[in-house]
Amino acid sequence: MNRNHVALCVISSLCCILSIFLFGCGEEIHPEESLATEKVSLAGTDNTTTTVTETTTTLTTIDWSFQTTEQNNGVLIQNVPHYTQFTSYKTACESLATVAMLRYFGIDMTPDEFLDGFLPIADYPQNGKDNQLHAESPWEYFIGDPMREDAFGCYNGAIVRALDKIKTGLGIALNNQSLDKICKNYIDKGQPVVLWATMYMANAKESFTWILPNDEEYTFITPEHALLLVGYDEKNYYFSDSLQYGETYGYRKDAVEKAYDAMSKQAVAIDQEVLACIPEFWKIPENEENEED
Repeated sequence: MNRNHVALCVISSLCCILSIFLFGCGEEIHPEESLATEKVSLAGTDNTTTTVTETTTTLTTIDWSFQTTEQNNGVLIQNVPHYTQFTSYKTACESLATVAMLRYFGIDMTPDEFLDGFLPIADYPQNGKDNQLHAESPWEYFIGDPMREDAFGCYNGAIVRALDKIKTGLGIALNNQSLDKICKNYIDKGQPVVLWATMYMANAKESFTWILPNDEEYTFITPEHALLLVGYDEKNYYFSDSLQYGETYGYRKDAVEKAYDAMSKQAVAIDQEVLACIPEFWKIPENEENEED
């Protein structure tokens, strides 16, 4: 090792330490230490994964707008990964959309890794002594088994919790925002967003009702679905939809807005400042950037 190399290593180490104080790049889970899914019983036992602290460096925030193209007075984001739920991932739409978003932003994650080590999962609703169904909240957990067709699903709070295991604050819960605002703040800037709607934009309806741990009554809305919003134009919103084989699929704007409203107007975006603090070990290796599972 020559003197120049030693000097660079010392400077790099000092920058890493300084970045922690300035930017708060705190706890995250190393991929190799995050393969134990957080699962809970209806009694509330929480078997959480162990977090580790890594020294990180600050990175220049990427301008993702180079990935966008104009389309019929709208925008379409290019090169977005696409996964389908027609094989093992029967009801894992939220996770597949999230993994597609993570990989688009250069984070090395697979659906299996996300499901096994990051998604918080809780049991199916079960009868209690009061002869009523009891279960956790889908805002906090995925309810059921995402590899089975009879699972319920989860909402944006559960996905944000999963993303926090990569880096605290990485996921932003977007609640009660108009689709126009989401497109302006994210899609126009080349940043795809996980959006909650219904399967094929079908009419929403109430399904099972259960009692939450706080004794509140909750009714699940079906057919719940999450997709990755990647574009829009005068007539349609465009998605990477795990229920479609094509990499980009358009649904009429009025149908999407109705389904989005029925699912409580929720979405998840990536915080670009936190993304800039992601440690190197999370990055997709250069020789794998163009490879998808």
